[in-house]
Amino acid sequence: ASSTAPLTTRVPPSAPDPAKAYALRPQSDPLDLGDAYYDAGAFREALAQYGAAATQAGIPSRRLARARFGLARALERLGRVDGALSAYESVSALPDSEPWTSAADFGHRFLSWKHRLNKTNAHQSVAREVQ
Repeated sequence: ASSTAPLTTRVPPSAPDPAKAYALRPQSDPLDLGDAYYDAGAFREALAQYGAAATQAGIPSRRLARARFGLARALERLGRVDGALSAYESVSALPDSEPWTSAADFGHRFLSWKHRLNKTNAHQSVAREVQ
């Protein structure tokens, strides 16, 4: 009878930060790097990478839309609502940039609603304190 040792998977004690791991790759694409930073919760770094991508010379419309959409999401996570709304609007203005246009339209509508709701709740809270 043969004895089979149990299979085990070794997980390194400290798995690398996905954004840092990606950053170590040569010639990293700023859009992909922005996505990695965003996914890692490093929104300031993501913002910088999306900004770098958006200012590349001769960038195709769909790629520009993706960069601006990333900017909007990062700005939103950083609490910069007005900047995020403007970035979402700038995506919607680009030709031939689906699916980013639809996603930006939804993001703009949702953030506008959320912002109005927060203002209303804050106003109602102040009104209750005054009473």
